[in-house]
Amino acid sequence: MSKKINISEIIQEMVNEYPFIKKKPRPKCIGMGDSGRSDLSAQANELLWQDK
Repeated sequence: MSKKINISEIIQEMVNEYPFIKKKPRPKCIGMGDSGRSDLSAQANELLWQDK
């Protein structure tokens, strides 16, 4: 005879254990190339050589 699984107990256990799970650091390259500018390639030379 198998034991019935109580979903609420499983969820509660997961919530209690979650803070102790070591999260992997995200790669530093995430978000590279996301400047938010849609015209970046058209204006690349202007942007590269402008005076700051």
